[in-house]
Amino acid sequence: MSLFHRKKEKFEYNIDVNSANEMLQNVFEAVGQTPNTIPFDKLLLRQKAKTGSLIAARSACTAALILTLFMPLAFVYGAFDTKNPIIINNYKENELLWIELEDDITGIDYSHIYATTEDGAELLPFSIDRNKGLISFETNEKSLNIFISDYAGNTTHAIYQAED
Repeated sequence: MSLFHRKKEKFEYNIDVNSANEMLQNVFEAVGQTPNTIPFDKLLLRQKAKTGSLIAARSACTAALILTLFMPLAFVYGAFDTKNPIIINNYKENELLWIELEDDITGIDYSHIYATTEDGAELLPFSIDRNKGLISFETNEKSLNIFISDYAGNTTHAIYQAED
């Protein structure tokens, strides 16, 4: 027989339940313990039921249920955010275009804000103040296409036209 394929031999005991119960009570008496209060036939039924696999299956089902219930938390809470970032105010000061932004649901993604010029060149913001929700762009160009994104992927497209 192979080392990895050892077969456990089953031993059958031929003893009646009353004799086994009497022996169990004698063992308790010999060690000075209180006698067994659970009938011996109930103990045998518990052994035959093999409740270990039942408990393991119940635990696995409980864990699966808990994971299923918490599954929505795995998604970004703003996944259902369909609202674009809002431009509250804009003004020009010292050759800079200042834009005040707001997005209460997921927040402004400042790392993905940019503008394009008439010739297609990409401009990054000149300055960003995350606490106040302010960004600024240099206004050396006649027009800018400004793209403002939030963390849910919604984008606001604003166009700046220089005054002549």
